[in-house]
Amino acid sequence: MFIQAHRGNSGHAPENTLAAFRSAIGATADGIECDIHLTRDGRFVVCHDDTIDRTSTGTGEIAAMDFEELRRHDFGAKFGEGTIETALSLGCRAIHPHFAGIDEDYMREARAAGLTVNAWTANKPGDILFCKNMGCDAVITDEPALARTLV
Repeated sequence: MFIQAHRGNSGHAPENTLAAFRSAIGATADGIECDIHLTRDGRFVVCHDDTIDRTSTGTGEIAAMDFEELRRHDFGAKFGEGTIETALSLGCRAIHPHFAGIDEDYMREARAAGLTVNAWTANKPGDILFCKNMGCDAVITDEPALARTLV
């Protein structure tokens, strides 16, 4: 029987991501099922839904967004821990979660796994301070001067 990984190995990594596809290959899947949509500027993207609401930190219809708009959202944040497992399975030493997906349990698990945590994209003072107080190793921001005054 042919084993096809649904949206990649979506039980162990964020669906329809390279991490999920690599994980499916590692799990010896014979094939990978994925869904493709076209952005407003004519680029192909892999996402199951017509919108990014369920699978990312953003909202909106894929067809109404430019590719660069889509890149501003985290498509792994809602997966939670499977991010840490995926990073370890790929031999990563650091993870870059969206700051909104971080909590004390997430940080504890990342630290126990020996991972560096570099949060993105914190641009408001409260968000930058949240990253600092959570113990993130780095903050990825569009406001580096502001971040410097806060950390």
